[in-house]
Amino acid sequence: MVAGFLLGEVKGEVVTRQLAQSGVVTATTLWVLAAASAFAWILVREWVPQALAEWIGGAGAGQVGFMVSTVVVFIVIGALLEGLPALLIFGPILFPIARALHIDPVHYGIVIIAAMGIAFFLPPVGVGLTIAAGIAGEDIDDVARTYVPYLIALLAGLALVAAWPDLTLVLPRVFLGYRG
Repeated sequence: MVAGFLLGEVKGEVVTRQLAQSGVVTATTLWVLAAASAFAWILVREWVPQALAEWIGGAGAGQVGFMVSTVVVFIVIGALLEGLPALLIFGPILFPIARALHIDPVHYGIVIIAAMGIAFFLPPVGVGLTIAAGIAGEDIDDVARTYVPYLIALLAGLALVAAWPDLTLVLPRVFLGYRG
């Protein structure tokens, strides 16, 4: 910025406008994260994760039902919360159920991370989508409509990864000798 000022390529009004835009994007992001943190606190305070885990574990749907439930939970909760709080709240509760159902822990972790990655950009409340729309200066509704075909492709990919553990475990097995 200093070099731009010295060379005369950066004008004060341009920097002021860019700083104002940066402030708006940052404020929007922090507002979403603050709301997500408050929501996480409410969920934990009301024992929602434990009740959800009991419901999923007690449904008796087996590996497939548990995997589908996990994907739905992490996509919905991941869109409402930021990724790390969602993982910290629900991961330790659902992971033992996955182990009891003999789901490979590496595969389960990959499915969870992929689901939360999709949720991060899930319209209309995904934190990543909000940030991207703010940086681009676009209306979030327009961005969300444009994103729908990509969302469908991502969900299809997640379904493939969740249903086919060998797809996610081939590299750890080949290069690391992972046996699960």
